[in-house]
Amino acid sequence: MNTTPLSLATELRSRYDSIMQSVADTARQAGRLPEEIRVIAVSKTQPMEIIHAALEAQLPFLGENYAQELKDKASALPPSLVEWHFIGHLQTNKVKYAIDDFGVVHSLDRMSLAKELSRLAVLRGVMVDVFIQVNVSGEESKFGLEPAEAEARSEEHTSELQSRQYLVC
Repeated sequence: MNTTPLSLATELRSRYDSIMQSVADTARQAGRLPEEIRVIAVSKTQPMEIIHAALEAQLPFLGENYAQELKDKASALPPSLVEWHFIGHLQTNKVKYAIDDFGVVHSLDRMSLAKELSRLAVLRGVMVDVFIQVNVSGEESKFGLEPAEAEARSEEHTSELQSRQYLVC
């Protein structure tokens, strides 16, 4: 892309505004409030130049799917500028790399991950919102808890997990 950072920010903002208009129209048709819906700009594998342009365009939510990449990008920016969303499969041993930077984890697919997120969140005094990933198809190639396990585990562990939980299927 052969654009200056300012024009890149303008282009990103224009795309975001167009998407948000579609989201708002669809939300209203479904009887929902548009402000209840967040659109996340996925910044995975993008260089910092693009991240800076996204912030200049005032895109408030960025998504990453590699814990180390999220940590590297988040450490290069003031924490108040962006809410980071982890959107990929998260290995339990990678939680320690970016727990301080997660705003939301979209892929809580097993209880061992929930417990590690909770343990580190308590140690570091942070709150992490999580989406419980449910494998409704039953495909072995897909991540996520089985539906019955997701319901049981959510109720069982809600009080002990240092997070707010949501369901994603």
